[in-house]
Amino acid sequence: MGTQLNDILPFINDEFAKLILTLFRLIAIGGLGYWLWNTLKKQDALLLSWALSLIFAGALGNIIDSVFTVSFLLTATELLPHSSLNKAMPLYFLGML
Repeated sequence: MGTQLNDILPFINDEFAKLILTLFRLIAIGGLGYWLWNTLKKQDALLLSWALSLIFAGALGNIIDSVFTVSFLLTATELLPHSSLNKAMPLYFLGML
């Protein structure tokens, strides 16, 4: 599954580690957005504008995907409380299967 933040800092639980990761992602997206805005405003190199746009779109898509995956899992567990798929699906999405 890879190294987790709470493997490096054992006093941090999983939920707090996810919060730190989400905050870092939001700050990084803000920085990328600011850099992209300045690049477009100054009309710098076209290749740099395209590269920053693609990186920004990927990072934003990553945040949206992680938020909606959790939302989808919570909704699925509420709608189908006794389904056998319901028990395996969260483990699959969390990388445990």
